[in-house]
Amino acid sequence: MNDNIKDEILKIRQSKAKNLLGLLLMLREANLLIPASINVSVATNVDEDELMPGDELMVKNTTKLNLAMLKNAQGMKMIPAFTDEEELLKGGNAPSLKMNFESICTKLLAFNREAGGVVLDAFGQSLLLPRDLLEKFWNEKPWEKQVVLKKKTLEKGTRIKLGSPAQYPPKMLDAITDYLSQTPCVDRAYVTMMETGEEKSWLIIPITDEEDREEVCRGILSASHGLSGGIPISFLPPESPLVGALLEKIEPFYEKDKGTDEV
Repeated sequence: MNDNIKDEILKIRQSKAKNLLGLLLMLREANLLIPASINVSVATNVDEDELMPGDELMVKNTTKLNLAMLKNAQGMKMIPAFTDEEELLKGGNAPSLKMNFESICTKLLAFNREAGGVVLDAFGQSLLLPRDLLEKFWNEKPWEKQVVLKKKTLEKGTRIKLGSPAQYPPKMLDAITDYLSQTPCVDRAYVTMMETGEEKSWLIIPITDEEDREEVCRGILSASHGLSGGIPISFLPPESPLVGALLEKIEPFYEKDKGTDEV
């Protein structure tokens, strides 16, 4: 249950780059466990002591959610949510409810204004998702945004220079690696600097089937948004003669089941 989410939390904890969009997109479809119980009481429009034969009763179900909150070392209250029962039981045997992540964020967090965020797997490999991050995520709905690939034809005679800079943006590569690790159709990926005339761009070459290529490229652009140091990202098909010669000289920054290599 939610093993992919647990793996992603561990990756984020081990990484210096805290790009949480990939995790939030995974959580959006997930059900989590919260330590809580429900009390249901039955109320009527007439006091029992005043009840007379023939009185018309209106029965109202009143539901109260008893939610256990946690505090961190700074005194901030947090709503705990757990990826599975094993993680929940690390804090002791307590009643729990299964709730989808959207309801946790848009209902529980909205109702409990004193809570500063949601903490995942609080008694294990924990991760705090701050309130402002979650509110921004649900308000902006990034899953509805479509990244458009702009196709450009290089004119005959265009001079192209490929080379390796002293350093690549580490957050960009970490974010792309996180995305690729969730994309089984990509075997490996390469990166280099490409200059065409006065223009510079990061040339990223994902090795995947042609039918998946556009979707993978859009995913790379989404994952690395704002992390490329102001330099645009370009793609070339791996079957291009230029790319074929290049791939013989550089190592991939990502390989399936290996993660990120030093570039």
